Amino acid sequence: MCDDWWEYVYIQNSWRESSSKYDEATNEFLQYFKSSAFNEISSILPLVWLSYSKRLLSSDYIPSDFCVWALAILEWFDLDRYNVTYHLPEEEFTAIKNDLPLVISQLKNYPKERFAPPIGDKF
Repeated sequence: MCDDWWEYVYIQNSWRESSSKYDEATNEFLQYFKSSAFNEISSILPLVWLSYSKRLLSSDYIPSDFCVWALAILEWFDLDRYNVTYHLPEEEFTAIKNDLPLVISQLKNYPKERFAPPIGDKF
């Protein structure tokens, strides 16, 4: 669900427009993501945070408070235990196992001077 929103809104409203529109659409998405991620606790929560952390890192747009939340969730995530419970396909498990420490490291080492303004509680 979130991937569809990201692809449609993000590409349509941001990449084809100015930098201010990019920031506006990204913040709009992050507010949507934050409200969804905190209001619906489910088994995919850590995977969603991993996915969007990767996406934001690749776009070099990390709001300071997003980084704090993402690290709290991703550092807590026990992938081996998760796999025992949910039986991920081997390819998916391997991909997550490779991505998780890399994303955590990139978030921890993201230069503080490049953080975007916090999302805050704008909803």
